Amino acid sequence: MACAVSTDRRHPDFSDRIAPIKTLCILPADVIVYEEMADGRLLHRSDWSRAAQEDLKRTLVDELMGRDYRVLTFPESELSRDAELQEILTLYRAVNKSIQLHTFGPDIFPAKKAQFNYSVGSLNALRESNEADGFVFARVLYRVSDQQARSYVSLGLADGTGTILWYGANGASEADGGRSFDRTLILVKKILVDFPEGRL
Repeated sequence: MACAVSTDRRHPDFSDRIAPIKTLCILPADVIVYEEMADGRLLHRSDWSRAAQEDLKRTLVDELMGRDYRVLTFPESELSRDAELQEILTLYRAVNKSIQLHTFGPDIFPAKKAQFNYSVGSLNALRESNEADGFVFARVLYRVSDQQARSYVSLGLADGTGTILWYGANGASEADGGRSFDRTLILVKKILVDFPEGRL
């Protein structure tokens, strides 16, 4: 399994703003699993994606609790009815793309990398309804074939203002292929090595 070196990005005021965060809410993750067909076409596997999303949520809960946070998950029953959350997740996708493009590359903006400052807008309503101090965003792209599997994972932490305080990302490829999501979960754990410890 070949991996890039895990790295993270932190807001300039990270140390001060992370201190009061004790309870995290894991927002519904974007997990997209593609099966690469013999002719090169990519088939979106919604069944595999849903199963992988559950595996990812369990892993995040376990890992973050192990880092001394109280951990909540957003109720799945409310997801389709919560228009504000849908708007936030859509905005985060755009922010996530900008972070990757301008702080990881290929189109790096040195000022963005040196002064990491991104936001998804106020999350105060979510904070009040979920009694959380911080919110965890997750995106996973997983592409599988008989010959090779490729994973890319990114995780973000925002406070109630919507400011992204911490962001970590990594990718990996597996020469033996297969549809097992286990190695992607290992990748998630590697990224979280750089996640700040909680203060319960």
